[in-house]
Amino acid sequence: MILIFEGPDLSGKSTLAEQVSKKIPNTYMMKMCHRPKDDSLEEREGVLDRYRKIARIYESMMLSSSSKDTMVLDRFYPSEAVYSYKRGYDMLDDYQLLGIDGFISDLGGIIIYCDLDLKTLYDRFLDRGDDFIVSGDLPQIQKRYLAFLKMSKCRVIYYNTSMSVEELIEEIQGEN
Repeated sequence: MILIFEGPDLSGKSTLAEQVSKKIPNTYMMKMCHRPKDDSLEEREGVLDRYRKIARIYESMMLSSSSKDTMVLDRFYPSEAVYSYKRGYDMLDDYQLLGIDGFISDLGGIIIYCDLDLKTLYDRFLDRGDDFIVSGDLPQIQKRYLAFLKMSKCRVIYYNTSMSVEELIEEIQGEN
């Protein structure tokens, strides 16, 4: 199983990904935090290559494992689609994003979207800040995530803090 934790900055996805990875046996966790330097062809190819390698690593895990290992990703290609507007350019075109999404979907990928209300996000932003976005970006980021998730072929779970980690794991395992 491949679980992709997504959501706006400060939505709790890293904490949730860590909690879930500790409770599901045979789990490998990766945090994606690369920011491209520029929009050069070399950077674009590097980003696409990185995403493809991760997908292939998971595919290899599935094919070679007698037990069902789980890969937990704290951010992945959906973040690229959402946050690209902050840089002013897309590293991946729609064809590439849809190709990766289809491949991950075929592998049974699940996107867990950490869905917090804007007030909570604003409060967290004021308390902790961020080095990439400003508070005024939060509505646009949420809007872009929701648009991306509507077109994704992956199963999507909308997680909010009223759900316990155990309930989330039950929902994840409910259709696998």
